[in-house]
Amino acid sequence: MFRIPGTFGALAVVGLFGLCAVALVSLLVRVTGGGSRGRAGDQEDSSRAIQELYATAERMEKRIEALETLLLDRRKQ
Repeated sequence: MFRIPGTFGALAVVGLFGLCAVALVSLLVRVTGGGSRGRAGDQEDSSRAIQELYATAERMEKRIEALETLLLDRRKQ
C-alpha cells in the first residue's frame, strides 16, 4: 500500500472520511424508506438533510484544496 507523507496524508484521510460519511448517510436514507414511499414531510426533511450534507462536503473540499495549495506553496519556498 502506498503512503502519502505528512499533512497531505492527513488531509486525504479527512476528505475520504467525509465522502464516506455522505455516502453512508444517503444510503441509510434510501434503505430506511426516505425515498418516494415516505410521507411528504419526511421526504422534504430527508431532501433538506442531504442538501445540507452535500453543501458541507463541498465546503470541506474547498478547504482541503486551499490547505493543499498552502502546503505546496510552502514546499516551493
